[in-house]
Amino acid sequence: MNNARRLAVLAALAASAFAAHADFRDGEYPATPSSASTLTHAQVAADFQAARANNTLPDISESPAPAPSVAKAQTSNLTRTQVSQEAATALKQGKLNYGG
Repeated sequence: MNNARRLAVLAALAASAFAAHADFRDGEYPATPSSASTLTHAQVAADFQAARANNTLPDISESPAPAPSVAKAQTSNLTRTQVSQEAATALKQGKLNYGG
């Protein structure tokens, strides 16, 4: 009975390991979609240079991903202790919002 249970567990583990790698082909995971380009690198570079010269490059705001914002450094006249005290006071007064 004990050996039968071990054999069943081993069989289940082997089956799940096999199923987990079902689409693992030629050492490539995940499978890369195949695509064929009809343009050479030189043609793409020429198109880019022409778009740059004609000022027809897409605006960064047209990008689906937001452009990363760069925070500007700000100087403060407060000491570390003063900032800590302000934070403690705001916490006691319930003025801190943690995004929730």
